[in-house]
Amino acid sequence: MRYVIAMIFALAVALFTAAQFAAPVTNSVLDGMKFESPDQVEVLYSALMASVAFIGLLIGWVIGWAVGGLFVRSDSPTAQPPKG
Repeated sequence: MRYVIAMIFALAVALFTAAQFAAPVTNSVLDGMKFESPDQVEVLYSALMASVAFIGLLIGWVIGWAVGGLFVRSDSPTAQPPKG
């Protein structure tokens, strides 16, 4: 269940990040640069958009993993017995 929650959060945060932050961040980075070819602009633009979305995916996974940890029972078969 923890993995499912983490995947849901990861996708939701990645979509939100891509929709809200990817274009402004990419445009602000590209505004200060000079290029010789429109192809260079497109390649860097695509790479920056994907990078921002990927960072959102990672942040969403961490948040989802933490939230999913709230639903893990200590008596589950994968839980470790106390040492000592």
